[in-house]
Amino acid sequence: LQMATRAPSQIFRFFRYNSTGAGPAGVQRTQLKNGLRVITATNNNSVPFVGVVSNGGSRADSLSKSGASYILQHIGYEGDLGRFASSYLRVLEQAGVDDYTISRDRQHLVHSAHASNENLQSVVSLLFDAATSERIHWEETYAIRKAIRLSKGASLSDIEAFGDDFLHQAAFRGQPLGLPLNVAMHENYINLKDILEFRKLVNSNLTIIATGVEHQSFVGLVEQASGSYANSGASPKESKFSGDSELRIPTNADHTKVRVAFEGVKAFSDHHADLLVAAQLLGRVDPLTKPGNGQSSRFARLVRSHNLHWASAQNLSYSDTGLFVVSASGPAQKSDDLTKVLIDQVKTLENVNQEHLDDAKKWARLETLKRSADNRGLFEFLRRQIDATDQGVSVAQALEKIDAVSLKSFKSAASVVANSKPVVFAEGYVHSLLPHN
Repeated sequence: LQMATRAPSQIFRFFRYNSTGAGPAGVQRTQLKNGLRVITATNNNSVPFVGVVSNGGSRADSLSKSGASYILQHIGYEGDLGRFASSYLRVLEQAGVDDYTISRDRQHLVHSAHASNENLQSVVSLLFDAATSERIHWEETYAIRKAIRLSKGASLSDIEAFGDDFLHQAAFRGQPLGLPLNVAMHENYINLKDILEFRKLVNSNLTIIATGVEHQSFVGLVEQASGSYANSGASPKESKFSGDSELRIPTNADHTKVRVAFEGVKAFSDHHADLLVAAQLLGRVDPLTKPGNGQSSRFARLVRSHNLHWASAQNLSYSDTGLFVVSASGPAQKSDDLTKVLIDQVKTLENVNQEHLDDAKKWARLETLKRSADNRGLFEFLRRQIDATDQGVSVAQALEKIDAVSLKSFKSAASVVANSKPVVFAEGYVHSLLPHN
């Protein structure tokens, strides 16, 4: 990566003609007789990383009673509760695993850990048991709810998390993806029966992902671990973008921070690679490159020309839809309207020339390689494919999709984004911002 910043043409030429070897040899998928899906990929890292993935993200919660997903995530936190989590943590530690975690986003709830070739079978069994066990006690859910109440003030004061929640709530109003991620809305009304029913629902379509393993032998381990599990094949609830909303939170901060979300595309769809390139073209702030020669992102030049603190672009993709988010922060009482600046920058994507597109494609390839360089990153690359594509996509194939981005396809994707009605979230010194919806 250090070489890439100093000699990008040579390193990208290497990536281009050696892309098959740069990523995993391929993504392999098997569906067991009980319906359980197994996805694996290998790379040069020999330390396996294993995860049991359910559709237990915030989007699976009930619109009228959310919080079960939040509580299930905290069952894995040793500091929140007693028997359930600590018993699994002790057994995993005895098996040589010290990084067992439960992570959650809007789409998935994931039990994961690193393993070794020696303890792989026990890790698979323990993770599967932790993800599906009904041995949850009411005292433990009570402890979690108490911890949530104590931390709720801190979580609500996290303006970054609140802004992310607002963008999704407004972009997917009244829909599954619009449910808040970081706050349990009704944890006081959730009982043990609700939690067990929610777990049964989201575990009806489990996927086990592993990186750094041999596929067929790993499938055999999963068959042993899954036992009497039966997959009903339930799919995640779908959402559709519906923007045109704005929220401003005035504070005494010495800055103005704005985030604007446009309609995006689902993961690994036809225009997914186009928007990956668009995010690099807009949002790569690289101080080592020079403006004006096609090697500096548009936001890098924007930061310099408008004396901003920073600016960035992000492509958020889910199994059925997505958001294209641009953000910027500038000094307080700044005369320029940051919302207008960001929207105008997105609209310029429709006027990209071939030179700038080719440069952005190079950086998109590098970013893809960087994110999948280790087994945990490769695991996340595979996780985003669940329910988004019927066939596995390897890193090498993802690089080929980026290579295949043409000026025509890029402008087509940019037109969809630029012509959608955005969702705007602003905080800080917001008095100079004009209404844009």
